[in-house]
Amino acid sequence: MADELSLGDVVCQLALLMKRNNLPIGFKDEAPWHLLFYRLKREAKQGRPGFLDHLRFDSDARYPRCRELSEFLHGLHTACIVDVANPSFEEMILPDDVMSDWEQERSALDTKSKSFLAQGLEIAKEEFPLKQEVNA
Repeated sequence: MADELSLGDVVCQLALLMKRNNLPIGFKDEAPWHLLFYRLKREAKQGRPGFLDHLRFDSDARYPRCRELSEFLHGLHTACIVDVANPSFEEMILPDDVMSDWEQERSALDTKSKSFLAQGLEIAKEEFPLKQEVNA
């Protein structure tokens, strides 16, 4: 099943894992998403889905950018699958029904796919900055 995972599957499953691990699921600043997938393409070995081989990253920006990834992230919001609080657009908010659907999809994944997603979560922990707490 690992070869069957699509870009969308991985984005959704990583967003779910990030939510479960109290990581911010950034939206406005796409850099962490692009860095995450760039690193997955370069570093992931176990359970690596085939779509990674076909992702193209443009290195003209301050970080490697993948047009396909940007389009998918914005599509999640445009299709009202995830919420993004106005006016900041800082983070994705996963509605309960979406999380439930993605949990069901996760339970059907094979061990290789889950291992790959676990690698992705570890990279996400490095790439997605935690919110700074402000002491009043």
